[in-house]
Amino acid sequence: MRTLLAFALLMVPTAALAGANCSTIDDPDQRAYCRAVASRSVGNCSVISDYALRQTCRSRVGANPSACNTVTSQWDREECKRAADKH
Repeated sequence: MRTLLAFALLMVPTAALAGANCSTIDDPDQRAYCRAVASRSVGNCSVISDYALRQTCRSRVGANPSACNTVTSQWDREECKRAADKH
């Protein structure tokens, strides 16, 4: 999961800025993350099943790094905080 999360954090911001078509992403969590970032809508984060990615989404879209504090994995928590800084 960490690799997938890191990939999402690296690729989605670039794709969103380039006008990505999120519907082409196979993974439902990554697709929802892409849509949330592209639309700046926290509502799209709620359908993400992976907890760490959902919190990352919420912190990134809502610029609320405190959402990251509930992520148990230290690595995922730090990635979440980095995503929030990109808001």
